[in-house]
Amino acid sequence: MNNLNNLNNKWGIAQRVIGIILYLVSAGMLVFSTYLCFSPDIWYDELYSIQFALKSVSEMVKLTAADVHPPLYYVIVHYLIRGFGYIGGALGVTIGTDTLAGNMPVIYAKMASVIPLVILFIYAVTIIRKRYGTLIGGLFSCAMIAMPQMADYSVEIRMYSWVMLFVTAMCIHAEPFLENDKDKQIRGLKWSKAFPVFIYGLLACYTQYYAAVAVAFVYLFLIVWSVRKNIYQLGILLISANFTAVAYFPWIGVVLSQAKSVSSNYWIQPLSLRSFGGIIKYLMKPGFFNEKLATILAVVIFILVAFAVVINIRDAYMWLCFMPVIGIIAFGFAASILLRPVFTYRYMIPGMAALWLGVLIASGRLLNVFGKDAGTEEKKAKPFEKALFAGGLLLTSLVIVFCIRDYWAFRGNELYKRVNMVETEKFWNSINAETTGKKTILVCNFDQVSAISLYYANGMRDVVGEQGEEPPVMVYLYGAMTDEVLANTFPGILSVTEPWEVWELVDSGSRVLFLGSFNSREDIIKEWEESPRPLSSENKGSYLLERYWFDVFEVTKK
Repeated sequence: MNNLNNLNNKWGIAQRVIGIILYLVSAGMLVFSTYLCFSPDIWYDELYSIQFALKSVSEMVKLTAADVHPPLYYVIVHYLIRGFGYIGGALGVTIGTDTLAGNMPVIYAKMASVIPLVILFIYAVTIIRKRYGTLIGGLFSCAMIAMPQMADYSVEIRMYSWVMLFVTAMCIHAEPFLENDKDKQIRGLKWSKAFPVFIYGLLACYTQYYAAVAVAFVYLFLIVWSVRKNIYQLGILLISANFTAVAYFPWIGVVLSQAKSVSSNYWIQPLSLRSFGGIIKYLMKPGFFNEKLATILAVVIFILVAFAVVINIRDAYMWLCFMPVIGIIAFGFAASILLRPVFTYRYMIPGMAALWLGVLIASGRLLNVFGKDAGTEEKKAKPFEKALFAGGLLLTSLVIVFCIRDYWAFRGNELYKRVNMVETEKFWNSINAETTGKKTILVCNFDQVSAISLYYANGMRDVVGEQGEEPPVMVYLYGAMTDEVLANTFPGILSVTEPWEVWELVDSGSRVLFLGSFNSREDIIKEWEESPRPLSSENKGSYLLERYWFDVFEVTKK
């Protein structure tokens, strides 16, 4: 008995030490992610966010009513850009003559994506640590930043880190509603217990539609559990759920009207049985460059997670943490089968931090299996308990390895883009600084590059917002028509479909640059050279902008 107690004491100290180290590692990750925000490279989806966030709130809400996302995220970024701008101004950080132009709004918007992770880190240090111990708190602080797919959203100008905060915090505050101890159960209208669940759920609903699905499934689980285990708290949960529905009602009409436009977006691929494998791969495949090793490790951790779940199958809170991802997958598959494909793997992001919290809690119980019910001196560690401990230890070890490896891969990728962005910025600056009197025209063969070109070539500002004014640098999309979303968001992009139209642009006296993407650029250049009005193209270099490589060609008459 004494040997077992000594072992438990030493293991308890080891857990606290490892947990503290993981907290420090997580804090370092957050600091480094903030550092990575100081690079102005963005891709098309992020440009979409910036274009919305730079508008007035009234205009923003009006435009998002015709978009595929609710407005809350854009409102948050809108005010954070201005807030960081005031702070930057007070510290002497120059933004330029226009506070809504240049690099700083992009940097501020990226920093806005780190804030939710800082808040979740605080939850890990406080509530989660107190409930489940320092090790689980430290593991969660790493997992919510650096498990597969997670790190990218710490610097991306999209709503995913915010909605992950709202959904996860809702699950954290819902834990008291799953109390089995009769003396500790919630009874009656405990508003103080329900309010955090209500407010975080409502914020999630107004941030992303799939998050609203996650919130609905959390409430459904809480209601079903209450009917079975604690009917006395059912009233406050029903009131909270209905208040959420009432508060969300003004946007319900928008959701229904948007369903038609979303259902016509065929870029989302149809689902099949193989999609379940893709889901596991997305959630659990680490960022090792060796594809075979990464796949093997994904299978191993999936088996260990399944093992932990089976052992803790009666743990209601574990299942509550799983509900957001389960609900998103179930809804996504049902809607995709009955209507149109509307589910893609990244839509699971809102529930992924909660998912890993549930996994880590289950794993933590395996790690502390020894010594339970040790009422006699004859109590010894049984072989089955050793197997449970070994499974929990291997699972938590893999989580640590995955976090370190995935964040390191993320770091390398971001630094690679950051280095290349230096040269790309020089290219955009050279266009902005043109003093020859010639008008510059950019021709692109990829719609996403045409959108970001319109933004960067015109000084990184909301050129669309300048109604009735022609932007200094015109952008044309060659050989394709802009889709409805692109046309509505960036109406300044024009289209040309024939070589003679490009020839006329050159003949107008403007400087014409072709930003060619993919191998098709060589075919386009050959087509121009062999047309009745031939054009020649001189390669001025290759540039990387976030994830887009493009070659720049100076186009002149042959």
